[in-house]
Formats: sequence, C-alpha cells, structure tokens
Amino acid sequence: MARINKAAIIANANRSSKGCCCCARDPIFAHGLRVEVIKGWEGSKKPDTQDKLVAFDFAKDGTIIDGGVITSAIDFDDQAEWVAAIPELEGSVYDFALRFTGYIRFAESGEKLLHVYVDDHLVMSLNGQEFWLGEGSKVGPHEATVTEVAEGLVHVNITYAQFIAPKRLKLLEVVDETATIIDSARFFHLA
Repeated sequence: MARINKAAIIANANRSSKGCCCCARDPIFAHGLRVEVIKGWEGSKKPDTQDKLVAFDFAKDGTIIDGGVITSAIDFDDQAEWVAAIPELEGSVYDFALRFTGYIRFAESGEKLLHVYVDDHLVMSLNGQEFWLGEGSKVGPHEATVTEVAEGLVHVNITYAQFIAPKRLKLLEVVDETATIIDSARFFHLA
C-alpha cells in the first residue's frame, strides 16, 4: 500500500490556486484610488519647495495612515469635502499630506491635456511622466500635457501637501477646449 504525502498534496494545491508563471492570473481592478494620509508633520518643518519637496518625504515628521480608497472625483475646495471623502482627515486643519495611487481610464489613445487646481503643493505622475506644481503660482489652472497615452488604464500617482488655507485640489481633463472634472468612475486601483 502506497503512503500518501499530505504535505505534497497541500503544497501542490496551494501552488495551483495561486497560478504559476505560465498561467498567471490577470490583475483584478476595483473602483477608486488608494489613499495614504500623512499626518502630524509640522508646517514649519516643511521641506524646501525648490527641491521638489524631497519626494514628499513627510514620514519622518508624521504618521502614515492607510486612508483606504477614495471613490469620489478629485474636486476639493474646503475641509468638509476633504473629510467626507477621506474621514481620516477629521481634525486635520493644515498638517497633512496625501498620496493617491491607481489608474485613470481613458477611452481613446493620444495626447491628453489636464488642468490641475492646487493649493498648496503637488507632484503628479501620469503614464510615467512627472509634473511638479509648486507653491509659486498656486491655484491654477496648471496645465499638464501627457503624450502617448494608450487607451485603457494609465497609472497615476498624485502627492499633495497642505500648508495653509485654502485646501484646494481639482483634477480636470480638457477635451475640445472644455475642461471638466475627471469623473470618479474612471478611477481604479489593484484589488
């Protein structure tokens, strides 16, 4: 009578459920952008704005909180709008930074023109192309032209820092000379 190797059976079952290199599963996307909240850094310790905020390395002066997933459009003008979308910001007036990551879906390929309204500070990358919108000429609209965008999902990374009021961040796409807020239904993240 042959002996059954239970450890080998379990290992093989685990391997097959995760897929292998030749039959890897397609990624699963869910609605919204992931959010990290960085709280507690002191405004007086903000990095020099001439050095691209040292890639927003606020973590040494604050606490990183998983803000979950934001499923609203990036269209914020006041504290109530921020807190409604990201409850972890409750009580934060001027001492927070945020990092949004995920994907924006584009219906057509080609060059894209984005308008960003920001107060106070932003670094954004789309399709691997980085844009820095510093303090100098805050608010906007600031224009970002992204070339060679493919139809479908395009990776986005938006890092925003709030120093003093107002707290404004708006992300729009310009199509046929009309700028409109990018609908939240176009935001996705890896589930």
